Amino acid sequence: FLNNRVGVDLSLYQKTSSDLIIDLNLDPATGFTNTTVNGATVVNEGVELGLDFTPIRGKFQWDFTLNYTKNVGTVDEITGGVDQIQIAGFGGSLGNYAIPGQPYGIIQGSRFVRAEGTDELFVNAQGSYVTDAGLQIIGNPQPNYTANWINNFSYKGLSFGFQWQYIDGGDIYSSTVQ
Repeated sequence: FLNNRVGVDLSLYQKTSSDLIIDLNLDPATGFTNTTVNGATVVNEGVELGLDFTPIRGKFQWDFTLNYTKNVGTVDEITGGVDQIQIAGFGGSLGNYAIPGQPYGIIQGSRFVRAEGTDELFVNAQGSYVTDAGLQIIGNPQPNYTANWINNFSYKGLSFGFQWQYIDGGDIYSSTVQ
């Protein structure tokens, strides 16, 4: 648009990826501790919108792009006989998992026990927070959306570019701190 000073790029998608390669634990009595199988299907749905602008054109030129991306990746199914697969983390505890019907990479771990109806945490006699037994979903690593502002300035064959990015949502855990 406007003599190539404004551009629009829109992508809507739904993509099913099947036969994803995953590791499954084996009984050590088999002589091995894991096997690799084609055993997961993930559905990705999303939108990406890009707007390109050239507000200044001449010896000095400024181009910038605004980009918005939203992607939701959901585990559709995993190999038979398995209800969840740990895809990152430490031996069946805190980590990222593939669970049918959940976002890909959902974070499971131990939850802190809270007073009913409040956010107050229970503390034991040693001064540590009390945790529930077993694994529970404690976070979703997928962001709600990502926004970017990409700039490029050029003058007489030299250019300088930079990018600012904002990621809304998405949980993380630090294995270094753990």
